[in-house]
Amino acid sequence: MKWFPDKKKKDEEKPVTTKLNDVTGDNIESVSKNQDQRFDLKDLQSNIEERENITDAVFKGHKSFGVDDNVKDLSNQTEQTQIGDAEIGKIIELVLSSKEDNIIPSVNYEENRWSYPLLEQLGSPEHVSALLEEISSPSVNVLEKGEFERLPVCPKHPQYLATSVKLYCSGCLSSNVSKLHLIEHKACGYITTKIGFGEVSTGINQCASCKKTIRDPDTELRKLGRWYECNNCKIRFDDLVTKLHCRKFDHDFEINQADIAIVPYYKLKADAKSVSIYAISLIPQFQKLSAFKGFTVEGSTSVKGKSGVMHKTSIFASNRENKTVLIDVKSGESTLGDAEINSMLVKVLDIAPSVAIFVGVPEVSETGKALATAHNISIVTGKDFEEIIKSTEQILRERLYLGKKMDQGVE
Repeated sequence: MKWFPDKKKKDEEKPVTTKLNDVTGDNIESVSKNQDQRFDLKDLQSNIEERENITDAVFKGHKSFGVDDNVKDLSNQTEQTQIGDAEIGKIIELVLSSKEDNIIPSVNYEENRWSYPLLEQLGSPEHVSALLEEISSPSVNVLEKGEFERLPVCPKHPQYLATSVKLYCSGCLSSNVSKLHLIEHKACGYITTKIGFGEVSTGINQCASCKKTIRDPDTELRKLGRWYECNNCKIRFDDLVTKLHCRKFDHDFEINQADIAIVPYYKLKADAKSVSIYAISLIPQFQKLSAFKGFTVEGSTSVKGKSGVMHKTSIFASNRENKTVLIDVKSGESTLGDAEINSMLVKVLDIAPSVAIFVGVPEVSETGKALATAHNISIVTGKDFEEIIKSTEQILRERLYLGKKMDQGVE
């Protein structure tokens, strides 16, 4: 049997719904009577957009969502964007959970492509490469793209990576050449090739001049250099002709004619690790929470408050019973302060959701927690993905359905 809180309990849990335009000057005390901190909502509102551009930059296809709207069907474009967001989040999660700082490619010369083994579970190499390009683009700007390797490719067929080096005789241009090692016997001064010293499979064993047995080649012999000998015209030379060979279409080309194929690698940007990384990874997972059954859930959307102001949110959800949920995800290198909670508070006062949750990574200050508690904003903190998801699910179930007190570990 499904149980819903009675009206009295629902009224007790309902967030403050004072209109933004009514909260000014002295009467701010009536709104924040449970805490002593005073603030100017107009000043806070003017700074919201500056503080919230990170999430806006990493997601596309935002929709406006009114507080009084009923359940809305998502468009095909939004669904496509959500799929992309989920994959982006998965990429970041895989990188963070691995011991590698970089996403390194593996080149397959026969198939003329490169792949990224760390991300192979996400689909084909072409699909993964497209995702990486998107995340490293200026519009998203979470990954930094670098050059892993530069490959010389055929100027006529640059789409094929299989290129090899061919060596030719400088006289007749035959490829039938052998490499010679010129060696000196220190004892008698005799200079010849390895063969002249009676080279066998186990090494050099005798000097052809003085007939002395070579017992220790490393100390008795001196390497003077390398030469080449053409097995066709029999000339010896050191100016070997080097060319590149297109293996796909079996033809040579000069080295200075080669095109260059750049194989990229990717790494998380330093600022992305501390600012937007958790929001990108967590939002798609929040959208799949079982507590949202029966809700229309939108990630990284804009919500219209009662004042007419559009507020950017990490998650906004509503159902046919006019219950609404607002979740904001913020992260930083250290403890989040009052500014982030004040930004959330402005949204809560103007939107008046049924449930408001602030996810702060890695931690929220004690004054920030007190301010959130005074306005019925639940706080979830930490750095572990699974724990954050679990705690958020628990809060949603308790506040939406069960009405029980929250367990320890959940603010």
